[in-house]
Amino acid sequence: MPSAIFLRLRDTAAGCFHVSGNSGNGLDGDFVDEIVLDNGGSLFEITQASTAALSTANNSAGVTPVGTITFNGSCTNPPLPMN
Repeated sequence: MPSAIFLRLRDTAAGCFHVSGNSGNGLDGDFVDEIVLDNGGSLFEITQASTAALSTANNSAGVTPVGTITFNGSCTNPPLPMN
């Protein structure tokens, strides 16, 4: 069954996201077909360069930006825990 990823910010805080590899395997229809980026006044950053790049990184999912979205965001993945 197709599914969606919905990222929503409604605060004065900042959020930075790296969304990739969300494709499922296509079996039994398990794949992400839509990514919604919904900003209501926050600093909303995506590490990918554009909606097209975000789509490509997620098995050609549709991307719907709402509000101001900053692409090429400056956030990075956090370091992995060390034991």
